Amino acid sequence: MKKPAVFVFLFALGQLLFAQDTTVGEFVLRGNTLIRYMGKAETLIIPTNLGITEIGKGAFFRSELRQLRIPEGTTAIQDEAFANSKLESIQLPNSLKSIGNQAFFGCVSLDHITLPAAVSRIGNAAFANSGLTNIILPRSLSTIEKNMFYGCTKLTHITLPDSITEIKESAFYKSGLTRITLSERLSRIGAYAFAECQGLTGISLPASLVSIGDRAFSDCTRLQNIRIPINAAIGNEALHGVKGKPTYF
Repeated sequence: MKKPAVFVFLFALGQLLFAQDTTVGEFVLRGNTLIRYMGKAETLIIPTNLGITEIGKGAFFRSELRQLRIPEGTTAIQDEAFANSKLESIQLPNSLKSIGNQAFFGCVSLDHITLPAAVSRIGNAAFANSGLTNIILPRSLSTIEKNMFYGCTKLTHITLPDSITEIKESAFYKSGLTRITLSERLSRIGAYAFAECQGLTGISLPASLVSIGDRAFSDCTRLQNIRIPINAAIGNEALHGVKGKPTYF
């Protein structure tokens, strides 16, 4: 006799809700996801024999860990995985494809990170308020998400790959940028994207740009050289408080 669809759904839901967590040494696993690290080590290599494919939400939240290597086969780092931890350096696997929202939020001791070429999604505020001074973004990325580098006061320069077509709201708000090289395919800059980047002195926007959001460059008080495509739509107070006058091309 064929089981009703609702029964099958409820059975599957029950399996998900009551999935058993497994403790292996200092690691707590839920299926192939590492959901918590219970150790106190400052340096850690996650064993490959754990068979993990994801680092779970908040798995290392506020951890004392300083150096970490994540094994190959891991494809995702979930939201807040390392938020507010003492992480200083991390080695990511080539298999990594996704980094969640606020994954490295508040990691003030993390000054650099190398992102694998396969990473195609980095979530909102992934590196916000971190200590990053240098980062190279992969060409598989198409969007700089909201608040991605918000408050990264030590990040003074960055080059965006040509794959980037959009910079979303507050992406670099209050960062330490003094210069940035934009993608030649960039079409949109969101509201407050570069607001209060007070070290920024000049920027050349690409001809591909079609819109600049509200207050995108507001209170960039040292910005005096800015070139804007003549047909780009410019939002309210996008250049409020900017030192110089823009030139159009």
